Amino acid sequence: MDWIAAALDLLGKWQVGNKKKIGWIIHILAVFAWAAVALLQTPILWGLLSSCGIYCLINVRNLIKWVKEDKEKVSDQTSESEKEHDNG
Repeated sequence: MDWIAAALDLLGKWQVGNKKKIGWIIHILAVFAWAAVALLQTPILWGLLSSCGIYCLINVRNLIKWVKEDKEKVSDQTSESEKEHDNG
């Protein structure tokens, strides 16, 4: 399971580096995989489990920010295109 979590983590980082929103979703899946790793250990790895919660919140926050920025870019482009059309 730790190999799966690590692979998802790396794939997510790769996608974020390529400016793909799917990277954040993959990161969130990786967090759940890491949480499973933490829960399946004896004793439970509480430090890893608690950091998973924090990482999940950060990844969701970043995804929301990227989606919001994309919507603003589309809105700005639409406004500029309308201005050009009105002036043209």
